Amino acid sequence: MIRVEECPLVMGDPGQMKQVFLNLVLNGLEALDGAGEVRILCPPEDQRLPAEEGLTEIWVQDEGPGIPPEETAEIFEPFYTNKRGGTGLGLAVVQRIVENHDGHILYAPSRDGTSTFRVYLPRVEETA
Repeated sequence: MIRVEECPLVMGDPGQMKQVFLNLVLNGLEALDGAGEVRILCPPEDQRLPAEEGLTEIWVQDEGPGIPPEETAEIFEPFYTNKRGGTGLGLAVVQRIVENHDGHILYAPSRDGTSTFRVYLPRVEETA
């Protein structure tokens, strides 16, 4: 499910934004192992984390098994991986691109078994 029409526009290099969301979606699909779905959405107001002024929150959420709590501190480190054949560069690249766009990314596990990456990017301010 992709509900981008509900998200405010963000500022960013289109090619790099494609890389961010492609990496996150591919990771989610690999985690599903053939069962479940990956969603990209802007969360409802009551489910958003407090964010800095001027940032849009976008979720990439999957129904995979999640990341073990003892590993979450390392997931954005270069060369860290728990995937067979993985390079450990995908999330490190995602974090670098998002930070280079004056944003940030968080991993937010939930109690219902979903994994959510919360991406915060500068919002395009509407002009008169």
